[in-house]
Order: sequence, then structure tokens, then C-alpha cells
Amino acid sequence: MDSWSDFRTEIDHRLDTVRPARCGADEKDWREEVYGWARNHIPDETHLVRHYAKEIVDRREALATKRANIVLRKWAHGQTPLDWCLAGPLPIKANGVRIRLDAATPDDIEDAARELEAAGKATFDEVMLLAACMRDLARGARRSNLPTVVLLGNLGPRHDHDGIITPDDLDDDSPF
Repeated sequence: MDSWSDFRTEIDHRLDTVRPARCGADEKDWREEVYGWARNHIPDETHLVRHYAKEIVDRREALATKRANIVLRKWAHGQTPLDWCLAGPLPIKANGVRIRLDAATPDDIEDAARELEAAGKATFDEVMLLAACMRDLARGARRSNLPTVVLLGNLGPRHDHDGIITPDDLDDDSPF
């Protein structure tokens, strides 16, 4: 194992191999074999510790933006007052810049709102496309009286949508 990329690829392969056909969303016992393999094959433990600490800090900072959105959402729903002592240091994103709420101008807030609307529409569109594709698979299997959708066989790319999915689309960086 030479690189983190190879390490992640092997984890993906091992997960694909042992993943049960059905399990609860919170069930993780089936992953134990892969956890063990990953612990024993970490490419560089020193790098891992530094990287993990950095990831925790970066993740907490990313969550600060989500916390700001939650505070604003709760206020918008009438659940809590808008307390600037709590909300002030939390950041919002506007024009590629993270801005503390206590430093945000009206223009910053409006720019952030426009970006949230655009992200929400894009997320909604992707969810609706995914739901439509899933229904198409189910209809195709039912029409052919197949017990599972995999029996439809490999399918070529759909040509009724021009969106391009990249590996970055698999990350959990949604502002929601």
C-alpha cells in the first residue's frame, strides 16, 4: 500500500465486498472486518495524527457555518430570539468569503441568501433527478417482472440530463 488513494480504494473495495443486502442505517457491526484491515494498513501514522487533528479543527469550523444557519433558521421559525452574543462570532459564506455575523453588512447577508437559494435549488434539482432515476429503475424491473433491479443488467448513461457528476459531488459539503 503506497498511498492514501490506494488505501481508500481498498477500503471501498472491502466495504463493497462485505456490505449486506439490507441493514439498518445505523448498523455498523458488518464493517468490523474493514475497520480491522484499515487499522492494520494505515500508510503513515504520523501524518494520520496531524491530518486527523487538522480535519477535526476544519470540520468544527465548517460546522460553525451550519450552526449559524441553524441559529438563523430557528429565529426565522420563531423558536428562539436572535441573540448576537451567541450568533455574532458564527460565520456565514458570501462570495467565497467567510464572514462573522457580527461583521456582516446588509449586502453580505443578501449575497449569502442568494447563494443559499442557488445551492438549495441545485440540491433540490439533484434530489428530484435521483428520485426520478430510482423510480425509472423500479418501473423497469416491474415491467419485466424482475425481483431486483440489478437483473435489469448494466445500463448505459442516461441522455435526458446534462449534469455531470464528479467525485467531489460525493463529499458532504452541503450548507444545509
